[in-house]
Formats: sequence, structure tokens, C-alpha cells
Amino acid sequence: MDQFVLVGSNTASGLWRRTRPFGVPQGSVLGPLLYILYTTELEPVVTRRGMRLRQYGYDSLLNIHVTVSDTAVAEQCLTACVSEVNHWMRASRLRLNPAKTEVMWLGSHQQLKNVDITDIPILSMQVKVSESACDLGVVLDNQLSLSAHVAALCRAGFFHLRQLRPAIQSITTAAARTAVQAFICCRLDYCHSLLYGMSDGLFRKIQSIQNAARLVTGTRRCDHITPVLRHWLPVRRRVDYKVACLVHQSLVTDTDRRPLRSAAVRACFVPRTHSSFGDRSFSAAVPRVWNSLPPHLRQDPNFARFQHKLKTFLFGN
Repeated sequence: MDQFVLVGSNTASGLWRRTRPFGVPQGSVLGPLLYILYTTELEPVVTRRGMRLRQYGYDSLLNIHVTVSDTAVAEQCLTACVSEVNHWMRASRLRLNPAKTEVMWLGSHQQLKNVDITDIPILSMQVKVSESACDLGVVLDNQLSLSAHVAALCRAGFFHLRQLRPAIQSITTAAARTAVQAFICCRLDYCHSLLYGMSDGLFRKIQSIQNAARLVTGTRRCDHITPVLRHWLPVRRRVDYKVACLVHQSLVTDTDRRPLRSAAVRACFVPRTHSSFGDRSFSAAVPRVWNSLPPHLRQDPNFARFQHKLKTFLFGN
């Protein structure tokens, strides 16, 4: 494979151009895809132990669902499963690093109080059970309250705001808006559909980051923030906006099927849930948000027009 650096229409030569018989350049979009193809045989190894495997790029996640009384059984299953995965990886010329392996119990506060296992044997190491772990940029805590993710988001957001504040006076308003969009808003919008159903206190913390973006317009702290954010949806509404857009893109009319009565209003079925965790699940939260929209908004097939109408509707409610 010929590896080289291309800048515009100019191709680098010399030390920057090499021919390799195998592999792909570091950072190539083919890297995660080829890795997943290479590790397709890993899933049967995991399922034999009663566990489930989730992969995204180079990240692999093992999980098992048990009751509090069966936590010792889950520990044994995980230890045996990781041992078999390690044997498969060694045979496939891969290496499992136990030092970068994280283990976490997920459950309610009452359930976690009854779990006394704090260390899990992983190969030759004792891995301490974590209270939070980062998965694809989202910090998950053991109660799935997203408090750890909100804390990390606030730290990063206010850090960048402090770095931008001295430079605001030296750049134009358009440049300041671009900087805030790049360093603040993109963080608020990353995986923010997961924030649905979060507590009001955590929403207020994230909203304080968006309110601090008043520095773009030079508004004082004593001034009201609503006129400043008239073009920015509040954080809670941004979550509803994202969820509704996902539903609109997923609803595709099938002309070959017999049309149903629900197809005329484009309503979704809301499954019955019995806990706050169930209310926050994707299968329950998404149809609830979609059905709360007016019928004329749900029936608009044009996505660009739907986005415009949706934002207008959310601003007015």
C-alpha cells in the first residue's frame, strides 16, 4: 500500500511517501472498519459465557444482566469470558491490556448498596470497580444519572469560556460567535439526546454554560439572558429538538403496505414503563416526544421545513 501526504494538489515525496505491504495509515477511516472485520469471530467467544458484546470502532464493551443475589455468578462469568477473549486475541496476534480495562456495576442506589464486590480479577490483575467510566466521550456513572457527564461538561465548558474571555474584545462579533459555536455549543450538542429525562438540577448546570455565552454580545450579568439567547434553544429544548429530528428521519412511508389509521397522523406507539429508568429509555422517550408535537408538524414530509417549524414551535413553548 502506497502511503503519502496530500496537501491540495501537491503530493509529498521522500520520507513522507512509503510503500507498505500491509496495514493502513494511522487515522484512516478504514482502520476501525478493518478492525471490526478482523474481530468478527470474537462475538461467539463472548456469547458462550452468557455475555453480550458491543463494539464501536476500537472499543469493545461486555455486559451481563443479573440480580443483586447473582453478582458472584456475574463475576465468575466475566473473569472466565475475559480469559477466553485473551486466548483468542493472542491467537489472532492481538493483545489485551488489563490495565486499561474498566469494570462497573450499574443499578439503582438501593441495589448498589447490596453489592459488596469491589475488585474483579482480570487475568493477572485485580481491577477495582469504578463508579464512572467514559464510553465514546460520554461519562456514565453507576446509577446512570449522568451527573458525572454533566460535571465533566461544565468543567470543559467554563474552561474554554475563561480562555475565550480575554480574546473577545479583540475579535469581531461574527468571529466570537464562531468560537463559541466551535468550543461550547458543539460540546452541548454532542450525544445530548441521552440527556432526556435528566433531573432539573443537572439541566440548570448545563444551561448555565449556555447562559455564560453572553460574553459574545458583551451583555452584563445583571441583564436578562432571554433576549440574548433568542436565536439559541435552551438546553432542554435542544434535547427535544434532536430527538424529534431523529424520529422524522427514521419514519419512512412504505407504499407497498396497507396504510394504517396511525399513518395519517404519523403517531408512534409509546410502550408502558414502570420506573424512571424505563421512562428515559430510547424506546419510550422518543415516541413520547414525537407524539407531543402538533399533527401538522408531524405530517410535514420535508425535513428542512420540519426543522424550521419545529424550532419555531419549541421557541413558543
